[in-house]
Amino acid sequence: MLNKQSKCYFCADLLNFPGYEVKDMPPDGDCMFNALAHQLFLTKRSADLKPAQTIRLELINFIRSDEAMVDHIQQGLKDGDTVSAYFERMLRAGNWGDGNILSAACKYYHIRILVYNGIDETPMNIECGLDVDCAPITLGYVSQMSGTAANHYVSLIPALYSNEGGERKTVPTKTEDARTGMAA
Repeated sequence: MLNKQSKCYFCADLLNFPGYEVKDMPPDGDCMFNALAHQLFLTKRSADLKPAQTIRLELINFIRSDEAMVDHIQQGLKDGDTVSAYFERMLRAGNWGDGNILSAACKYYHIRILVYNGIDETPMNIECGLDVDCAPITLGYVSQMSGTAANHYVSLIPALYSNEGGERKTVPTKTEDARTGMAA
């Protein structure tokens, strides 16, 4: 079900996100960062709804300070690319985030992230290896393979906790199922 305050930029509402309300993000290359910001605010891990560029800057600065993450990025670079060039690209608004950014978000914000692709029922579970005692944040991923023009991220709000008025509602704890609100 599409949030009435949101436009469906990439027809995310047509994909299968059962039990969730879709909060679409503008298709400006910052959708992952906007979806992260929305989820951090929704789950009360952030007092304010941060701009995508703030999330981007926080995560790149965190990655730069984490030697293991820098090494991981170095190993994944294509020939001729450098870690410095990667950081420069990632700092520019409009550049798509990647798996390194999601991994950094888990560590930096001390969260677990579930990413539903709208096709498979089982989400990709991104964890930082720390004991995280809270419900995960939940993103939807719409890939080019689903018939859209580009890859795109949306914020997924458990239907039981969504609200058409726009204010934050309590989201489930780690021991509650996000879809039903029942104890796990």
